[in-house]
Amino acid sequence: MPLLNQNKIYSLAELKDALSSWIDTVRQEGPILICYDSEYDRTMLSQIFENDTPNGIVFRNLGASYVNKIKMYEWRVKQKQPEHHALHDARALKHAFRGWVRKVS
Repeated sequence: MPLLNQNKIYSLAELKDALSSWIDTVRQEGPILICYDSEYDRTMLSQIFENDTPNGIVFRNLGASYVNKIKMYEWRVKQKQPEHHALHDARALKHAFRGWVRKVS
């Protein structure tokens, strides 16, 4: 949570409200596909939303077999972005994803 905004540390309630607002904005464009490579990420989102995930979200566990960890590392080095920052991790994961992404339904 401290890395979400370098000027503010969100409480759990504030984080839930901020994420819900962002999801409402993005969801207007269609369903949201949230990909993750660690079950920890899914568990954390469930805790943030108190097991009441907003509608229009589809979760997909990419698992280690679909992610090229070397490509993730290369992206981080090239972009000079550290690990464990949600946006940086998502971009590295997108870059390293190998395989397919099916249409979200």
